[in-house]
Amino acid sequence: RVAVRGHPDVVVTVRDGFAGAGVWTDPAVDNTGNVWAATGSTDVATNAAHPDTTPGFEQYSLIKLDGANGNLLCKAPAPPSPTGDADFASSPIFFPGTVGGVANTPLVGATNKDGRFRAYRQSDCSTVWQAQIGTATADGQAAALAGGVWDGTHLFVIGNATHTGGPW
Repeated sequence: RVAVRGHPDVVVTVRDGFAGAGVWTDPAVDNTGNVWAATGSTDVATNAAHPDTTPGFEQYSLIKLDGANGNLLCKAPAPPSPTGDADFASSPIFFPGTVGGVANTPLVGATNKDGRFRAYRQSDCSTVWQAQIGTATADGQAAALAGGVWDGTHLFVIGNATHTGGPW
């Protein structure tokens, strides 16, 4: 059982004998009370039977759940990874941005193991932009895993190939 904002009636289910995706980072709650989670892998059999576009199998996606009942509101599946491991590897981060000339559009972003940080509209999970912040690697421990930090003015994101001030 998984409780969403104190609702013990929200249950993670297994369909067709296949388990859903793992969430191995911290979910985040937006200012409207919705829960955002970055999902990772399933197992090989589940991934083959239910790619990330199959409803109910939300692997390799940034998902938005209704904070009142746990229902899926939208998801942003990651594109296929060159390494075969398209996990979202960081917790979601909220920040505003200018989209289509509209300032202060609510955005959410996360880092993927493919080395890209992607930003999405909070309203519908549509992609707004992406930035290469690291390198893709099949070695999960060496992949781009860090999340972002919003200081009220700037978004800071670090990748697995980031160096500051010289070699460490």
